[in-house]
Amino acid sequence: SSGINAEYGASHYFTLKVSLSIQICKQSRVSEEVVIDAKCSIKRSYIGDGVKIGPHTKIADCVIMAGVTIESNVTLANCVICLGAVIRSKSSLKDCRVCDGFEVRGGSEYTDETLIGDEDNMMSFNIDNSHNSSSGDENVMR
Repeated sequence: SSGINAEYGASHYFTLKVSLSIQICKQSRVSEEVVIDAKCSIKRSYIGDGVKIGPHTKIADCVIMAGVTIESNVTLANCVICLGAVIRSKSSLKDCRVCDGFEVRGGSEYTDETLIGDEDNMMSFNIDNSHNSSSGDENVMR
């Protein structure tokens, strides 16, 4: 698909597909070589180099690192999406951290999770500081 270069901020350029029906608020930062498809909304977020964002996607209060692919109809709120992660279509994540290279399956919903590994062998960590063991360890994983 053909694209155009759009000026954003002082010296940032990103690539848009032909449709320009997107919303990017002034508090967002979009890096270079980013592809943003039609009918997307980006609010108060950072989008890293080479990110691809599919149509009908909503991103708010997020950090999206380089090389991430976000497919269509995705909603991300207050998330950190690390290098090379893939968020498949119709997924919804809120208050999540997605680690390097992790692939979120289409239609997934997560809230307040740290996604590590692959989705078949996913690990999620919560640190409980309320328990003090006799060994002096202050952090206990549960």
